[in-house]
Amino acid sequence: MSNAPSRENDLVIFGATSFVGKLIAKYVALNATDDTRVALAGRNEDKLRGVRASLPGTTSGWSIITADADDADDMRALAESAAVIISTVGPYNAYGRKLVGACAEAGTHYLDLAGEVLFVRDSIIDNDETARASGARIIHSCGFDSVPSDLALYRLWQKQDGKLGDVEMVLSNLVGGMSGGTIASALDNFDSMDKLDREQRKAAESPYALSPGYSSDKDMKAPGVKKGLAPFFMAQYNTRLIRRTAQVLDYGRDFTYSEYQRVGGPVKTAVFTAGLAAGAALLGSKAGRNVAGRFLPKPGEGPSSSDREKGRFTLDTREHEHVHIELELDPGYEGTALMISEAALTLLDGEGLPERAGVLTPASALGDAYIDRLREAGMIIS
Repeated sequence: MSNAPSRENDLVIFGATSFVGKLIAKYVALNATDDTRVALAGRNEDKLRGVRASLPGTTSGWSIITADADDADDMRALAESAAVIISTVGPYNAYGRKLVGACAEAGTHYLDLAGEVLFVRDSIIDNDETARASGARIIHSCGFDSVPSDLALYRLWQKQDGKLGDVEMVLSNLVGGMSGGTIASALDNFDSMDKLDREQRKAAESPYALSPGYSSDKDMKAPGVKKGLAPFFMAQYNTRLIRRTAQVLDYGRDFTYSEYQRVGGPVKTAVFTAGLAAGAALLGSKAGRNVAGRFLPKPGEGPSSSDREKGRFTLDTREHEHVHIELELDPGYEGTALMISEAALTLLDGEGLPERAGVLTPASALGDAYIDRLREAGMIIS
């Protein structure tokens, strides 16, 4: 564990009682080394003890920490207690800022599942310089929504000797649900955008919102409808995340990038695309979000284990070369638990990591060491 600072706990899972938090705790219990000092953190001690009691293996010695995301002192103490923190406490725009700032100050590596442009943009502006100075790696977006896209383009960049042109990602065979926590974050992101003035909104909607000071000679393509393909629902966020990786790793100034999801024939494509547009229109108004919130899963809710067992996805990214990624797990649940847990274990191991700190992306922060661990865990990355 040479890369991580020496602390009371090697790893803290903050939000361990959430739906995905429980899956992360289970994954860590099954896959971390026996000497890894793990703590479960959240607001309710009894619920945390219940999660610990439900876990496989020798987890009775795992610590329990009660902490409130709104309490700056709690977040400072939590950051100072750990080498690495995983946070599932969202919406991050509402509940993540104090912890990220505390980790940047303390030199503590931090991982989350954020897909909120405003939160990540502000994190870069507020914490990048501090984290560089302290040695902290602040890594947002460590779940299915963004990790495969980020790593696929990174591998393509390697295969093409650092030369990237017009790149397309296509997601296929996607089977999986969406958690109440993910939905809550999306709704909060719309609420936060409504509160911005014109200049703030312009900055947040910029293609370079997550890569301040960076631009390319050719702008990223806005994904349209193609034969059998519709825009991937995370494309608006991921194309900005990819620009952040491009800025940190210097992908060059001549590439464009777009993301699609394979949905079938022309009729299915039209229906799917219309559904995306209708959903965006509904969520674009406060009244629409209030209506949707009554019917969508709430934080802590998610599909049954039998439904999750059917989950899987494949992803292909192409230009001159081809990168293929595949995982036979529910992408938003067990798959996401695998991705963020292996990111944490990569940081704790410390071998082969890039010499880099700051507010980063999965690819720029973890590089080949992370890919190696994901392959060993069963993810196909070619």
